[in-house]
Amino acid sequence: MKPCQDASTLAALVPHARKPALEAFVDTPSLIASFLCFVLPPVTICYAASCAIWPWKACSTCHGTGRIKSPFGRVFRLCRRCDGTGRRIRVGRHVWNEYRRVHRDGTR
Repeated sequence: MKPCQDASTLAALVPHARKPALEAFVDTPSLIASFLCFVLPPVTICYAASCAIWPWKACSTCHGTGRIKSPFGRVFRLCRRCDGTGRRIRVGRHVWNEYRRVHRDGTR
């Protein structure tokens, strides 16, 4: 045996040094591809369904109350972010509304 043989030939000669058959197919690109194919579509469909059923969420500034307490005293003012309603439209519903608006304006 020559001392300059590369490591791949030595690994092929020693059976216990080989990778198992499953590890040969599991690498980073295939994991990313399987994630994109099997996990992302159901999550996207569930989020789209939840945006269709519940288009509003509680405002994160006023925590759904519509009012913000003044730093001094017991005075309240209306939340500027939600205009005092306590509700904000969800991002997915906003994207869907914009898509429908562009489609409607383009077909007129």
